[in-house]
Amino acid sequence: MGISAFISLILIGAIGAWSEAMITLALVLTSLLFCLIIGLPLRDMACT
Repeated sequence: MGISAFISLILIGAIGAWSEAMITLALVLTSLLFCLIIGLPLRDMACT
């Protein structure tokens, strides 16, 4: 798994899509954070 991730990163850099990939990664991580912030309290309220 680590080797395939490394090869994927090398390939992204080789085709010149590094900045687009980092923007996508930032968007995904930000949306994950927002989903956790909203979802965890909702889960707790639903369980009570």
